[in-house]
This record gives sequence, C-alpha cells and structure tokens, in this order.
Amino acid sequence: MRFVRVLETALIAMLAAVVIVGISVWILELPWFTSAVVPRVTSPEATGLEPQVILDQAQAVREFVTSRAAEPLPATIGGRAAFDESAVAHLVDVRELMLDARQVTMLLAVLLIALIGQCLLTGWERVASSGLRAGGWVALAGVAFAAFFGTADFGAFFARFHDLFFEPGTWVFASNALLIQLFPETFWTIAGLILGLFVAIGALGIIVAGRLVDVFS
Repeated sequence: MRFVRVLETALIAMLAAVVIVGISVWILELPWFTSAVVPRVTSPEATGLEPQVILDQAQAVREFVTSRAAEPLPATIGGRAAFDESAVAHLVDVRELMLDARQVTMLLAVLLIALIGQCLLTGWERVASSGLRAGGWVALAGVAFAAFFGTADFGAFFARFHDLFFEPGTWVFASNALLIQLFPETFWTIAGLILGLFVAIGALGIIVAGRLVDVFS
C-alpha cells in the first residue's frame, strides 16, 4: 500500500507539472500575446510593411499554427516575398506539435483531476497534498533550469529546443525571411520570460493548493 501511495504521489506531481506548462503555453497562443509583443519587436523598416499589416500577418501565422481551419498564408505581400513552401511546411509541423500538445494537456488535466478526486474521496488527502506540492516544485525547478541555460546561451538553447521536435534544417531560415522578421529573437526571448512567469505562478498556485488540502483535511 505504501508503494501505491508513493507511486500515486509521483504521478500527481508529474501530471501537475506538465499540465501547468501546457496551460501556460496555451495562454501564449491566444491573440493578446501576439498583439502585445509583435508591434514592439518587429520593425516596419526591416519588413517593408505597414505596422497594421505586420500585426495582421503575425496574427495570421498564430492562427495558422493553432487551427487547421486557418486561412492559407500568402506567398507574397505588397510585392515582397512572404511565406514560401519551406516556411509553410515548418509552420504545419509547428501546428501539429501545438495541437497534439493541447490535446495531451487536456487529457492529462482530466486524469489529474480524477486522481486528486479519488485521493480526497478515499481518505488519501496527504497523497494529493504531497503530489501537488511536489509538482509545483518540479515546475519551478524546470523554470530555473530553462532560465539558466537560456540566459547562458539563448541561441544554443533555442536550437536544441527546436532540434528536439523538428527535423534539422527545416526550421532554419534566412534573416530576411518574413517569418524571421515577424518573430525575431527578441520575440522568443520575451515569450520565454512570460512563459516562465506563468509557469512559476501556476507552480506556486498548486503548492498553495496542496497546503490547503492539508489544512482542510
């Protein structure tokens, strides 16, 4: 029985950490983040496009990678090259990854809720409490790990991250490609910082939730 409790505690911790990250990523997929960041990091001079066109195209890319029902991306915009076959192919890969991640997050969230509910109904409140708190600390450790390596060499960290999920070379584009100009390195740096903040907030939230389970059990 003790082994089962330890196993369930570890499972709750793992699920909680993964769900926090998944929800945090989903929040950044919403229109507000693109609208808030792109106008501040993307230069009209570099792209040759008006600010509103820049934002519209950035939102079009966001929609393309978050929905299979999105409109196709244009090959040219205002007389300049926009999204060629290689860019679209990479964005399709991104979309499949993001949609799969969203589904996995939802399934794991349901499983997490079911496990916590089972613990509360069977008198295993301490298992739920310990699992939630451990999950919070695991998520915080992940943020610290990413912050350390991202700060040390963001370019290398960015490359390794992409190589985990995409075929080598399929995600590398010329510096004058519109995809790179719309979402420069500064955009991804800010995205990483905001993602880490959301994960940290979520981690602290489930640590508190775990302590509340102890208090009211």
